[in-house]
Amino acid sequence: IPPRLIDEASVFITSTAAPPDRHPRADLPAAQAPIQFVSSGGGFEFLPPVHQRSDRQGACSFGYIGTTNPTKLSPDFVDFLSAVPTQGFSVKVIGDEMNKDYLVAQSIAKRRSNLLEFVGYKEDVISEMSRLDVLLYLLNPRHYGTAEIVLLEAMAMGVVPVVLNNLIERNIVQHGINGLIVNSKEEFVQAVVSLTTSPSLRQRLRINASRFVRETYTRAHMIEKFHQIYAMALQCPKKTLSFDTIFGSTPSEWFLSCQRDQAFYSDMSHARLDNDPLLRLELMEVTKGSISQFSTYFGDDLILRQWMEKIRSLLGSSLQPIRTY
Repeated sequence: IPPRLIDEASVFITSTAAPPDRHPRADLPAAQAPIQFVSSGGGFEFLPPVHQRSDRQGACSFGYIGTTNPTKLSPDFVDFLSAVPTQGFSVKVIGDEMNKDYLVAQSIAKRRSNLLEFVGYKEDVISEMSRLDVLLYLLNPRHYGTAEIVLLEAMAMGVVPVVLNNLIERNIVQHGINGLIVNSKEEFVQAVVSLTTSPSLRQRLRINASRFVRETYTRAHMIEKFHQIYAMALQCPKKTLSFDTIFGSTPSEWFLSCQRDQAFYSDMSHARLDNDPLLRLELMEVTKGSISQFSTYFGDDLILRQWMEKIRSLLGSSLQPIRTY
């Protein structure tokens, strides 16, 4: 987020409790404008009540809900899951089946061909959630999500979340209280084993997760917060905003203004990609404000075209772009 965008706002509103980085570049001043959090999630109090699940030892259903696009899902997803030694351990994958072949190939390479159960995109997600005990929500550490509605929905339904220690997730999940946060593959395996063997742990986290989301993320809270923010903004003097100063005046400048690693676009190289595997995945993305999307919509921008041609040469023709919906 460009610091100048925050500074020019009367109040800057984010949909995550995680604070935006005020120092994305050393040559820019730190943003000082007030920042307010309003989640775009609400209405969870109207979901079906949490039902009592089986307390049989070992009766635990695991799942993942969402896109399997590697710019959102952790690239280590299969590696983490395959480390669980429990016989018969499998994970239901609910959502689009993008990247399915690659995930299946990874599972087979780990000699765990039955590790993933793909059920595809479902309109009735609530029914799917009601069949799960645990949500294994392992996301790319630089994923593009903020409010994480699926995570909140699952917690409201009493599905215990296991998440990586990423900035966004740890501002929702409280470790050991309403879910589990893991820092490594070893901690992930221990979390899965603990939840599998301890119905009482699952029940405690389930109740706390549901109560937390249903009481915290309500429409009433959202409306009240917006009233407070608008009242605050009304006290600020009116001013003319110059968005050219914030974002630039050309499509390539608009794109670059929102890139954390701006230096990459003046020094593209295989070495940069090899040192940052996540960057390679991000460059393969074709939506979500990617360089590919910008160059598609603004085909007359010569700089964007040059960047895109260079990126294609670095990625290689054998690599297919990733599409996110």
